[in-house]
Amino acid sequence: VRGYSLPMATLPIPRANWELWARMPMVTLREAALLSLDLEPNPPEKKYNGRLYRYTEPGSEFDNRLKLAIAHVRAGLLKQSGCKQYYVTESVEVSLPDFAAFAQSNGLSLPESFPRGVSPDAAPVMTATMPVDMEGVLVTQSETSTWKLKPNIGRVQGYRLPLYQFLKKAEDDGAKTCPKAWDVIIYWKHNAPDGIEVIGDIIHYENKHGKDKPAGVRAIQAAIDNLLLK
Repeated sequence: VRGYSLPMATLPIPRANWELWARMPMVTLREAALLSLDLEPNPPEKKYNGRLYRYTEPGSEFDNRLKLAIAHVRAGLLKQSGCKQYYVTESVEVSLPDFAAFAQSNGLSLPESFPRGVSPDAAPVMTATMPVDMEGVLVTQSETSTWKLKPNIGRVQGYRLPLYQFLKKAEDDGAKTCPKAWDVIIYWKHNAPDGIEVIGDIIHYENKHGKDKPAGVRAIQAAIDNLLLK
């Protein structure tokens, strides 16, 4: 029938590629929680007639594990690796051995391939005495910023302006490290700017022709990088 399109099918999330993930020195909390369920954090894109398939949501067990892990990072009970993030959310990085110790201490099962043992050397551990505000934002105003926004946003279209405003607030608040794509997605899930909707890990916005356009983690991260001074 002319004008009729089949509904977009969803695919189950494939099993984790442990040949890759077992060698990763750091992963995000979201990636670690998915891996703890033997699920692939970055499944390959699949298209049909030029449209992307959607993967099924990970489910309530993933949500519970992620929520528990975030709470442990905020309390200083799960070590944060690398640079401290502006928002203590699922984009915080940890080592898989540290996540394994956290999971086992909380009675959470793990796949056989999940790395255990000694974690690689990391940055100083975030402790419960570090200042965190009511939204879980790590306060870092006293530290020297290691990133800077461009003074001129340039062209304004799509989600570029609200993204710049989000980053500008982080810069003005003295965040030591630049927020990442996942920080934007998580914040916009609950505080979406006008004309933007977040579904899963995809943001939807209108382009200059008024058509709905999706943007995933990679596209958002590329947009963030484009707004930073090199």
